[in-house]
Amino acid sequence: MKKLFLGLMIAMLTFVLVACGGSKAKGNYQITVWVGESVVDLTKKQIEAYNKLSTTEYTFDATVNPVSESKAGATVIEDVENAADIYCFAQDQLARLVEAAAISKLGQGAASFVETNNDAGSVAASKVGDATYAYPLSSDNGYFMFYDKRFIDESHLDDIDALIADCAAANKKFSFEAEANAWYTAGFFFATGCTSLWNTLEDGTFDTATDTFNSPKGVTALKGLRNLVTKTNFVNSAANDFSADASAVGASAVVISGTWISASVAETLGSNMGVTDLPSFTVDGKAYHLGSFAGYKLMAVKPQSDATKLAQLHKLAQYLSGEECQNERFNEVQWGPSNKVAQEKDAVKSNAPLAALAKQSQYAIPQGQYPDLWWKIAGTLGAAVKELDAAAADSAYEAILADYQTAIDAIAHTDGFQHTDIAWADHEWGVVGSFAGSNWGNDGDDVPLVASEDGKTYTSSTITFNANETFKIRADGKWDLDLGQDGKIGGADIKIEEAGDYVIKMTIDDRGNPTIIAVSSKMSYGVIGGFAASGWNTDVVMTETETAGTFTAEVELGTEGAGQFKIRGNGSWDSGVNLGSDGEGGVKNAGDSGNFQVEEAGTYVITLVVGADGTYQVTWQKK
Repeated sequence: MKKLFLGLMIAMLTFVLVACGGSKAKGNYQITVWVGESVVDLTKKQIEAYNKLSTTEYTFDATVNPVSESKAGATVIEDVENAADIYCFAQDQLARLVEAAAISKLGQGAASFVETNNDAGSVAASKVGDATYAYPLSSDNGYFMFYDKRFIDESHLDDIDALIADCAAANKKFSFEAEANAWYTAGFFFATGCTSLWNTLEDGTFDTATDTFNSPKGVTALKGLRNLVTKTNFVNSAANDFSADASAVGASAVVISGTWISASVAETLGSNMGVTDLPSFTVDGKAYHLGSFAGYKLMAVKPQSDATKLAQLHKLAQYLSGEECQNERFNEVQWGPSNKVAQEKDAVKSNAPLAALAKQSQYAIPQGQYPDLWWKIAGTLGAAVKELDAAAADSAYEAILADYQTAIDAIAHTDGFQHTDIAWADHEWGVVGSFAGSNWGNDGDDVPLVASEDGKTYTSSTITFNANETFKIRADGKWDLDLGQDGKIGGADIKIEEAGDYVIKMTIDDRGNPTIIAVSSKMSYGVIGGFAASGWNTDVVMTETETAGTFTAEVELGTEGAGQFKIRGNGSWDSGVNLGSDGEGGVKNAGDSGNFQVEEAGTYVITLVVGADGTYQVTWQKK
């Protein structure tokens, strides 16, 4: 009986330990994950499965939200602090994420995991320079052709004009988002042999471009593009515009798009769904097979202050981007795997949309990194060429490409995002942003910037901001040339953290680089220097005189280091006001300015004059 009782006690104790103390995880993190809408539920299940693995050290209580891969990068950059801990994005956004310090670089082991398990294209897409920053999720971010077999003669599949005619004969549309989307527009230029390749530095900035759009080959591409966008049954769309109803008027019979609409098209058309590579267009009797971008979906881990949490997030990302999870995404939403083992599955090889993408791959250009502004500039080509008459001379096409070249030259420089090619005085500069309500970017919303006489400083009137509202500076009330964070062309929106009245100031340095600051109406000024007993740590607050914009302070100065000083705003070096000597008797507002210096010890009245044009004058007089 004692043995039986002892056995029962051991069994009961084992049960209690398993039931109450069986979790081997060291802790739990609450995180946010952003993925495409189609995989939200699946990602939740995959994270739950990860939490149950025997090798899991820490578990995750994850909130999974839908954020489109095409928009995720911009959303993260706009507010890195509040962005998701793990997010998925299209690979063209990688350089901007690195530049914004919004993505965690992979360690040696994680980088080896990426290179060992994924195809070469996706591995290259996850890098900036030689550093790996992301985990590949798919190798299917390209486009091809869907068509409705009821209306399309399959002998016409390689001829865009014949396909458009088939659509018109059936009272159907031809859908292709080529009028205002550079991702699709570029296919016409790649078809004629043009290139646009941008080089990125380790910090994610762009230095040089090899772009041949502005060439005779580019003129041919524009002619082919015009021939499409001027057709009466052309629709600027990449959505599922098909209809199951054969008699439906206005539905499309051809849609140029990608795998993301595969499931919905299959549901709409059933056995009538056809898929293949892109067709050819003809200019001056010569056919050109449409090119395309070959892109990838990637997963990123946001930088963390908790090193342990960061390491565990990378382990979770490896799991979510691994073979098993890629297989599940293919099975549920037909994402094309980047994992080399998953790619060899029979179901993947026999998938019709992926087969079409593979067929198009011989005409596709691996998508590298591009400045955000390039997409905006190239995206205007379809609308511009649509305005030309059919009989327009080559010079009209050349003029469009010359404007394109001028625009991209402004963002391609040998030493990063320099702006030396911008003729600042030739533009009307203005501030535009969320402070304009729902009309961000509309004509008339810009608050003008007034230029100083030397053209080095541009200043707005007072603008009232709510907390966390954002703004940018742009030229001539258009988005052809806009400046964001750090003065970068096409940079992220600049955020105002604290509600209040601000004056926006833009100063141009000798290399043509702008510095943009928002100066609060609450700005105070103080004198700081080597004269104080505490050294460069305590400000003598300046008092505004009866003359608006004029501030003074009385300071006891010594000689040599004790006779040096600067003036700064709000008692901080980060206020945007950091006034020192420019070495030539003037004032420089920058961290690398020199110190003001007096020659004799004594009591001085230091005077600061803040000009309406944003200029500063500093003088001092010994009492």
